[in-house]
Amino acid sequence: MMHAARRGLSLAELLVAMAISTIVLGGAVAAIGMAGRTFQSATSGLQATPALDGLARMSADLELALRFEERTATGVAFYVPDRTGDGAPDLLRYAWGGNDGDPITLSLNGSPASTVVPSVSGMSLAYLVASVPADPMWAVPTPSVSDTKVFDRGYTGSGTVHTLSLMSSVAAIIQPVPGGSDNRFRVTRAKVRMQGKALGSDVSIALHRVNMMTARPDPAAIVATTVRQADLPDTMQDVEVELPNTVEFSEGDFIAIVVSQNLVTSAGEVALEPSPQYLTDGWIATTDLLGQWKINATKDLAIQVYAETWETP
Repeated sequence: MMHAARRGLSLAELLVAMAISTIVLGGAVAAIGMAGRTFQSATSGLQATPALDGLARMSADLELALRFEERTATGVAFYVPDRTGDGAPDLLRYAWGGNDGDPITLSLNGSPASTVVPSVSGMSLAYLVASVPADPMWAVPTPSVSDTKVFDRGYTGSGTVHTLSLMSSVAAIIQPVPGGSDNRFRVTRAKVRMQGKALGSDVSIALHRVNMMTARPDPAAIVATTVRQADLPDTMQDVEVELPNTVEFSEGDFIAIVVSQNLVTSAGEVALEPSPQYLTDGWIATTDLLGQWKINATKDLAIQVYAETWETP
């Protein structure tokens, strides 16, 4: 049987094939080069090591999220497994200020934020939300909140009185003991032992932070309320006021409850108690004719302070 002879490529056909291969290869190389340049351009702003490290940290934390508390375009807050050693999940919050050049920051359990990625031009977070069955192993304990007496300087009648006037306010500087497992508190109300005076004026009771460098109240009040002169008792009694503030304090913090008057006339009198433990759990400060605070190391204000406290199961 005769077999047909195999036909080879002519020189012209070989040259044409080589030319086509060169064009295809050149196109592939060009495409790879364009992709590389595009990637380099897209990531040129992330070449700084702090930025890459910060984004990697944020991504790693998000992978451990147990439950989200906040999901916005510029901020995300979520619980992660215990990081502080108290056995309870901890709350992380990443946020961007919203202005060109603002950093991305991170706070832990509401603490002051630290910078994670400096000088960010823009950030817009998007979320894909899906419903999944609850897993008791990853449930975040919900703290119980209770109204608790956190400081009590009981009235004994063994002290003196302080007469309020335009130039003579008094401040109880105290260290509340919140108790509870969270060791946090939010002051809600106070009882001050006081009485009104004939032709007196309204009384202001305010919550202040304490400047521990000077042991005196900060000038600005966190929250204040007024007791009308008509509501002041004629004899020395506990006067209760609401202090609906939103500021949280921690165990060990000192606070100041400032009692002052609103008008020139004498407002009333508050009861003072002996102070055998100066600088241990409280003292008072009073103002002089110039309105400057001065410490009284021998007296305390007869006062009771109540606060919201937290107990984590």
